[in-house]
Amino acid sequence: MKFPVLIFSFLLTVQVIIGQTLPLEEVITSCKKNQEDLSNFLTKKGWSNYNFETKNDSNFNRRVWIIENPYSELKSYYIHYSYFVDTTENHTIYQFSDRPAFNAYHETLKSMGFKSNKSKSKKKNKKDKDQHKEIEDIYCSEKHNSVIVLKDVFFYGMNTFLVYSYKYNSAIGKNFTIKK
Repeated sequence: MKFPVLIFSFLLTVQVIIGQTLPLEEVITSCKKNQEDLSNFLTKKGWSNYNFETKNDSNFNRRVWIIENPYSELKSYYIHYSYFVDTTENHTIYQFSDRPAFNAYHETLKSMGFKSNKSKSKKKNKKDKDQHKEIEDIYCSEKHNSVIVLKDVFFYGMNTFLVYSYKYNSAIGKNFTIKK
């Protein structure tokens, strides 16, 4: 009787671990999906709806999903902005804490043909320079109609990683595009 319970527990743990770190290809295409399709995808991977907000004055919905990290108290967040008027502006932000996955995203983007912009490094406060630091890398691809911003944020002893996904021809995406 204990063996089936152990197998079920193992499979559930594997699903949660796999579901927390999303494949980069899914992050890239997510800004092109509607919120229902994205919600179904994330729910199947073990994510939970966390928040839904409508900003009528800004013409968008913001929906947030969350998943807990099974081996620490850290959580991952997935935020999707869906605009009412111009869906070209839809974008996503994925926040997580898996450094190996974050490092692999750089190589994956290069292998997919994304062009890299120079990275930007920011320190917010000169007095506390060792307490807050951001490194941002921008990747663009007309072929994939995507601009991806990878950001490594160090804040008071903890790292968090952010992946921003925009459509190439969106107003925000055009601000990041690399001049030829």
